[in-house]
Amino acid sequence: MEKKQCLVFDGDDTLWGNVWKYQLVEAKILLFLAQRLKEKCWPFGKILDLNDKIDTEDVRDLGLDKSRFPTSWAKTYQQLCQEIKISPREEDAQKIYDLASGFWQPPFYFFEGAVKVLKELRRRGYYLVLLTAGDREVQQFKVDNLKAERYFDEVIIVAEDKALAIMAKAHIFGRSNVVMVGNSAHSDMAAAIKVRVRGVYIPMISDDWSYHNLRRVSSRAWQKYITQLKTLDEILTLFP
Repeated sequence: MEKKQCLVFDGDDTLWGNVWKYQLVEAKILLFLAQRLKEKCWPFGKILDLNDKIDTEDVRDLGLDKSRFPTSWAKTYQQLCQEIKISPREEDAQKIYDLASGFWQPPFYFFEGAVKVLKELRRRGYYLVLLTAGDREVQQFKVDNLKAERYFDEVIIVAEDKALAIMAKAHIFGRSNVVMVGNSAHSDMAAAIKVRVRGVYIPMISDDWSYHNLRRVSSRAWQKYITQLKTLDEILTLFP
């Protein structure tokens, strides 16, 4: 069967769960802070807001490198200690860094129905690309752990910006035949709009990382290029 279109899929939190890994280590860090700081400990929501602010700022210097998240949490601890007027302990900062470093440890799981959707799209003749951004070692580990390559015609890992990889596919298939599918308004949909290809946006209810909303696009461009779905399996109605 002749290939109809090239469907480019994001991985993290589009096809497999990723946010829960961060939430798990954050819960461990918050418990550790409560045990250490006792009555001086801030409410957890306030600590998470501080970390989100620091982590989003650190993206500018560290991008999606695997060291960014634990570094941001170590900084959060130091800033918290400053705010409550106590001296940070080096061993506690290291403990928090080590806890946060566990965000990319196995296991990882495809979302329910994701593999079925991918298999059906390939059966229908679409050329499927996995385009995942982040630390290369971490992303390759996830791909290997999930054995994800078998569901795609091609797997591409980039450091952060997906636009160039999408543009390369547009040169091969034509802009009208390339579609970017993802959960991030920042790294997926803004990249699609930049290249002027269609985007399918499947936002995560549980994902509130500010980074995903950093790159603003005009509402006119969004309406022109982006289709929003509630669930991944709805994509089968778009690509018969």
